[in-house]
Amino acid sequence: MLHLLVEQDVNGESVLEAIQRLDDPNQLQYVLETEDLWGGSRRKGFDPNYGIELIVYKIPSAMSFSGWLAKIHETAEDELKDELGVIDQV
Repeated sequence: MLHLLVEQDVNGESVLEAIQRLDDPNQLQYVLETEDLWGGSRRKGFDPNYGIELIVYKIPSAMSFSGWLAKIHETAEDELKDELGVIDQV
């Protein structure tokens, strides 16, 4: 099992940029996305974890990270083509 702990400021860095910095991105097993629903406006005296959304994406065990990305890209492209087809019929 691969454990990765990144302790640095990643403001402005995309997930893809962070992953590209890894020695072997295909060993990646999870992607954790965090979102501050309050936009960084933490108030003194409030629970610091309140208003934070965490999303964990698990890469299927039978796939490499690059294969998973290719599958996501293919699915998104197919969905976009379907939506454009509906728009063209209007």
